[in-house]
Amino acid sequence: MDINALAKLTHGFSGRDLVEKLLKNALHKAILTGGKVKMSHFEEALSESLCKRSSPERDVRIMAIKSISSMMGGLKRSYDKSKNKPGWRVLSGMNREYHDTFIAGDAKLWQIKSER
Repeated sequence: MDINALAKLTHGFSGRDLVEKLLKNALHKAILTGGKVKMSHFEEALSESLCKRSSPERDVRIMAIKSISSMMGGLKRSYDKSKNKPGWRVLSGMNREYHDTFIAGDAKLWQIKSER
């Protein structure tokens, strides 16, 4: 399990949020599958927690946490299938300590956030 990655993904969460929304949920998932607690249990719990935090009056879709190969593969498949490749756009720049990249095409938007 990558504790540093988990800490970065939960930046801004209170200690109570971490226990109530992540730890208990991840432990429950591990018990149900009869195995050890894995990073995937925490990722699922985080995704569910973020979905619950979004405003119900807004049409907010929270993406699942995916491996980079899965995400980039999906992005490439979308681009390859696109009938409007010249219409795809990329916006990239610094946002405080993070480097943000937005990729837009065919009514989809991907965001990639990384640290310097």
